[in-house]
Amino acid sequence: MFLMSWGNRMNPPLPLLTRRPSSQPRQYRFGSNNAFLRNIHVVQYTQDARATAPREVKNDVSVGADRHPDGILNSVITTVCTDPEEERRESRDQHNPEPSGIRFPRVKRGMKDLTDALNVGTIRPVDANVPVDHVTSDFKSHFIHEEHAEFPIVMVNRPPHGLPGNNDIWVPQNAAWIAGFKYAQKKVFIQTPNLNSYAAVKMCIETARRGVSVILYLGLGFNDDRQFFQGGTNQQVVIKMYKTLKNFNCQHNLRVFWYTAKDQIRPIPQYIGSRNCHIKFMVIDDSVGIIGSGNHDTQSWFHSQETNVMIDSAQIVRDWMKGVISNQNTGLYGRVDTDGIWRDAEGHVANYDDGLKRSKHQTLRALQELKNLCVS
Repeated sequence: MFLMSWGNRMNPPLPLLTRRPSSQPRQYRFGSNNAFLRNIHVVQYTQDARATAPREVKNDVSVGADRHPDGILNSVITTVCTDPEEERRESRDQHNPEPSGIRFPRVKRGMKDLTDALNVGTIRPVDANVPVDHVTSDFKSHFIHEEHAEFPIVMVNRPPHGLPGNNDIWVPQNAAWIAGFKYAQKKVFIQTPNLNSYAAVKMCIETARRGVSVILYLGLGFNDDRQFFQGGTNQQVVIKMYKTLKNFNCQHNLRVFWYTAKDQIRPIPQYIGSRNCHIKFMVIDDSVGIIGSGNHDTQSWFHSQETNVMIDSAQIVRDWMKGVISNQNTGLYGRVDTDGIWRDAEGHVANYDDGLKRSKHQTLRALQELKNLCVS
């Protein structure tokens, strides 16, 4: 699936459901029945690509230094996954020297390839620190759906709204999110870089209070320096939600995780520039999914132009969830305690203070500059 967001009116407009198609639509064909897919052997492509991964990573690092990190999309990410047999073979041979004589005693070659790929475009590259037996074979940036029936699908967008204030709430995107919270019976899962919209925070608390499990995958320190007057940072919001829920003895219904990369055992604050995630994804009761460009922050809820798709298909949502969960270690190592603070096995907390301090400093400086401008 590929989504594009645009602001100009299309002329002529896209066809609507009320308009009968000019010809009978073709039925999509799956797997070997699809002329394009029948010759694609995913495992073989993966194995072939792995052989060229180190060279491609080196080339991407050299040519991508001046690119924006969000704009780098290279084929290496697709190449680091392996089939289980190759994974076991590498586990046995991990201490054997490579032809160049270089040894990687702490991580397998597959994990090193993954780390090299994840380091492309980062400000501060980091080494993998996962256990030596950590599995990488489930990391796949692309997968092909099994055959499935047609299912309901709708676009739930929001138009841009540049006026100050957070009152422009009744747009299709927000209506879909609110309905997801309101009608969830068992579980709401959200992964988003930021969650600080007053509406999103309120819905998370209300949903948890009525006994529905609310699971949040968020970015530690993500854009902290931009969140003052926008609803607060993720850390502040999480602490607030847990404090509120404890008053009703419902804190166990909220489970918050800081994004943790596939090659890491602890979350890395976004401002460090080593690992961060930009997924915008919501699932309700494992059957309804909403995916697109919309964050759950103040800007996306009330101001930014956003494009999203909502579907009703347990099978497709299950595929989406499998891909999202397996491509990160958030569920393994990112869990936050019920006081809103992340701690490792030894009780050490994640360092996020620098981002908050920088945010306060920049906010005060901006206010001073505004004051000086008004005086002059």
